[in-house]
Amino acid sequence: MKIKKINTFFRKMGKFQIRYRWPLIILALLLTVFGITGLKHIEIANTRDDWFDDKEAIEIATEEFGSFSPGFGWKNSFKRL
Repeated sequence: MKIKKINTFFRKMGKFQIRYRWPLIILALLLTVFGITGLKHIEIANTRDDWFDDKEAIEIATEEFGSFSPGFGWKNSFKRL
């Protein structure tokens, strides 16, 4: 019984898509163009400071621990590579 309902639903959807194919294609193109025009407003900032606030406890603890041990900490870990 469920399979017949699913098949009926997809048959109706297919008929709808065929019947209104040009408006659906135009709608998809308009949404694509609208999305592409919004890409210039995206700003990507992937720095460590953007991930954590200054008030974050982990950030503060990491900075303090790195200052106590000169060979440890995220700033000095890249120097060893």
